[in-house]
Amino acid sequence: MFCPVGYRSVAELWKELLNVRLESIYTSTVAGYNKPNFKAGFTRGSPLDVCEHAFLKSLSEVGLHLASPTGDVVRTHIQLKQAGGSILSTEGPYASMRREAYMRVEKTDKTDTASRLFHLFKSWCYEPDQGEKWSETYQTFTSFEGEEWRAARAKLFHHTLPIHFTRESYLVSDEMAPWSTELRMAPTVAPILENFNGWALCLDEETYQDRWQEYLFGRVALYPTQEQMEHIGGQVAGRPRMEEPRAVFEAMGGEKGALSWDQVASRIEAHTGFKPSHKSLRNWRDEFEAGK
Repeated sequence: MFCPVGYRSVAELWKELLNVRLESIYTSTVAGYNKPNFKAGFTRGSPLDVCEHAFLKSLSEVGLHLASPTGDVVRTHIQLKQAGGSILSTEGPYASMRREAYMRVEKTDKTDTASRLFHLFKSWCYEPDQGEKWSETYQTFTSFEGEEWRAARAKLFHHTLPIHFTRESYLVSDEMAPWSTELRMAPTVAPILENFNGWALCLDEETYQDRWQEYLFGRVALYPTQEQMEHIGGQVAGRPRMEEPRAVFEAMGGEKGALSWDQVASRIEAHTGFKPSHKSLRNWRDEFEAGK
């Protein structure tokens, strides 16, 4: 996707994040889906949706620019809100299910806008109390190489709908999506769509090389809220960086097997950017065994 010289398009950043972090985010998210106290009402959709939400949250924190096709650039402060007040907002899996069903009935899903915003979307058609459906759909796996991960990734769809941006291209929509026409959104968002439709979301090179790298490689926790961390990934209070390494270790079976502790720690570091100590690994092993 286009952006001026000296900037990185958000579309490019999204592909980079998928390559670097999707596997570990999938593992961490699925570990949450399979916890006994899992509450589906707190989810943000599929592991792909969790990854996207974390990505959008990181962008709202480091600061964004909008770039026109002719090269004009403006800096914008975008606060990520779930009430429709931001061009980065999305509708959750249950709201999206209702919107999608309504559009089918009204036969509005064939519009150009809908076809672009529906990219990789699949309606989540279960009730909020059916949390077991998540763990049935998004299964745990023990191998981080080969067919198991490819098979898991092939099943990933979005269960949320973007309201004012287009997926993959990360452009400001040229009109409100058919599922987001409530008047409550108009005062804050309509002027943005009117004046910046078709502009690309991008990051200046300095921010990309500095602050955003912290998010990309896990030196800043990607997950956006305490509530989400409590139900997806199992955050350890006071240690927000360790949720992914621990989830990866649990996905490996909660033991070192034939590997040395150094090899286990190095493998976890390759997927999360953090290398846990031998003591942490042994503690996780003992807690994992006790929880069986």
